[in-house]
Amino acid sequence: MESEGSIGSSRPPRRALEWAALAVLLAVAAGLTWLSLRASREERLTAQSARLQHQASLVERMLSTRLAATAGALDLLRADLPIHRARSDGMTTLGDQMRAMVASTTGVRTFLLVDARGVALASNRKELLGIDFHEGERYRAIKASPDPGRLYMSPPFMTPLKNWALSLGRAVVDREGRFDGYLLAIIDPEYWQLLLDSTRYAPDMAAGMVHGGGKVIARVPDPNGLVGIDLAARPGSPFNQHVASGRDVTTVVMPLAAGEEGLGVWRTIRPEGLGLDGFLVAGFSRETAALLEPWHREVRERVVVLSVLGLGAAVGLHLWQRRRWEAWRREAARHAQQAQTAESQKLESIGRLAGGVAHDFNNLLTIILASGGEARSAARQGRPADPELLEEVLGAAGRAADLTRQLLAFARKQVVAPVTLDLNEQVRASQKLLRRVIGEEIQVVEVLEPGIWPVRCDPGLLGQVVLNLAVNARDAMPAGGTLTLATANVTVTPGEAVPGAGVEPGEYAALRVEDTGTGMAPEVTAHLFEPFFTTKAPGRGTGLGLSTVYGIVKQSGAHIGVRSAPGQGTAFEILFPRSQAAPEDVHAAEVAASGGHETVLVVEDEPGVRGAVAGALRAGGYRVLEAADAAQAVAQASTAGGVDLLLTDVIMPWARGEEVARLLAGHVPGLRVLYMSGHPLEDATQVAAGADFLQKPFTPEVLRARVRAALDRGKPGPTAAT
Repeated sequence: MESEGSIGSSRPPRRALEWAALAVLLAVAAGLTWLSLRASREERLTAQSARLQHQASLVERMLSTRLAATAGALDLLRADLPIHRARSDGMTTLGDQMRAMVASTTGVRTFLLVDARGVALASNRKELLGIDFHEGERYRAIKASPDPGRLYMSPPFMTPLKNWALSLGRAVVDREGRFDGYLLAIIDPEYWQLLLDSTRYAPDMAAGMVHGGGKVIARVPDPNGLVGIDLAARPGSPFNQHVASGRDVTTVVMPLAAGEEGLGVWRTIRPEGLGLDGFLVAGFSRETAALLEPWHREVRERVVVLSVLGLGAAVGLHLWQRRRWEAWRREAARHAQQAQTAESQKLESIGRLAGGVAHDFNNLLTIILASGGEARSAARQGRPADPELLEEVLGAAGRAADLTRQLLAFARKQVVAPVTLDLNEQVRASQKLLRRVIGEEIQVVEVLEPGIWPVRCDPGLLGQVVLNLAVNARDAMPAGGTLTLATANVTVTPGEAVPGAGVEPGEYAALRVEDTGTGMAPEVTAHLFEPFFTTKAPGRGTGLGLSTVYGIVKQSGAHIGVRSAPGQGTAFEILFPRSQAAPEDVHAAEVAASGGHETVLVVEDEPGVRGAVAGALRAGGYRVLEAADAAQAVAQASTAGGVDLLLTDVIMPWARGEEVARLLAGHVPGLRVLYMSGHPLEDATQVAAGADFLQKPFTPEVLRARVRAALDRGKPGPTAAT
């Protein structure tokens, strides 16, 4: 049974579906609104927390600067103390210096020098002179451990004006390092109020300064009289939580007066480099209700808007879905038709491919069967076989191998042996073959750029590309014409239009093959690289030439484009990426086939192929051992008295070639291996990267040359299996 609303249903959606859509839409809208509001609330709190942290950092910098200036003033007084003591009125001049420093040092109300007995000797305030401080906590603390590099900070103390203040002190020691009194600076209580009040940016914001021991030094505002309260005596207080965390900054949600809640930031102030023996904590808070008032207003507005527009939005969404549903059905029908058409075209292309391959192979098999039959009849009658018949058989087999290579090139699975080469040299080297193929009616013109950039490509495949394009040009000029082979250095810039798809900006060496033939219409060039697509008469072409060119170009990492118009000829342009290496001497790498006397173990499951390979190697003078599978190979290697090279098929029924090589490595250390297969190298997944590989089919000369090269190169095979 077809579900309601599915493709092909003739019934429109029921009203229940509309109400369901309405309910879902309202629920989703409400949920998204709430999530948005929650995110907005968190963002607002985060922003306010960051601002409070900024204010705390500002207080830390200002207070650190002030403490450093005070410590510097104490150090200056201590440095000048020997000068004052050397004078008869030294304490008077010291007091004068202290008064000058009070005037220039913000936040300091009093400087005081106390001697080793605890008596005040000098101060900017004369009423303090002669007072005995030896019973004081500061005196005892500094005398107990007189460290000149330490900045002593006293606990908060009550001033005569009923304000809480702090003092900073430096120890004075004699030449032997013994306690000789101390210098004291008292921070003005009003300084704390001014400092904290300067950081407030909202009426509901509170700022406070707490001594590390827990006593509140100052608070702005302070309607509840928190100054002088010992917060350390309150377990679980935000101050104690901050100190216990060990962090420099903490953010907490803290209770405020009258049951209100606030956002608080606490920051530890401990300036570095002063030797301060304590620390201060700055605290800042704001009332959550005041912080979130704009958010509450936004919530009310959102609720009103959602309530008013919800139903209308739901109805609009339903109508839009219905229109979209109809459009989707039309689009689905169109895609189904396109898919059906594409499948028909695919089947037609496969049919052309199969028919073309069958046609060509039937022709080649006819030559092989007829010529081979004649040769066999001659042999049965005791007559020598006609060499021309054997040449016909070999030629047909070679053309069959070429057809297979064309198919592999079209599928981009051709075995590639790229080298760095000079395009100009390759074009010149192809002249002799081209003139023999295209005939005397066509003039070949070379336009080669001097200093052409080197490229990396398989020279054999490049020659096949040039040959196929030349043959295509020849067929387009039945009455003769001009074939131009041109090279050029090309730099592609971003956004530049160049032949071929997907060309990245960069440096390329271009090869252009251009003819003055009949040209092609756009509807023909659109299918030009499809397999077995041809405009030639039946029997005049397979339609694989240009598809082979396309496969080779793409397999080589290059790009190809075509420009053609009826009556204006055709130009193919191939862009090869520039190689930074120097061109190699391709012809120097060609090694003639040669024989040898080494022992070669041939492992091949197909008896006919195994016999042919073994016979070709024996004809070259090699000692050949044959095996059909891994077990026979191990037995042969164990009794042969030495194997120099393993020549193995890659894909076999019971064990792959790589497995055979691993098994034999345990019996023949350092065994060299040459793999062979009719499958493309990338399909022979068991072959190790970089291994020697010989693509089937091959001639005896190629086989012997590759075996000789593998033996001479001395590349070891896989290690023994574990």
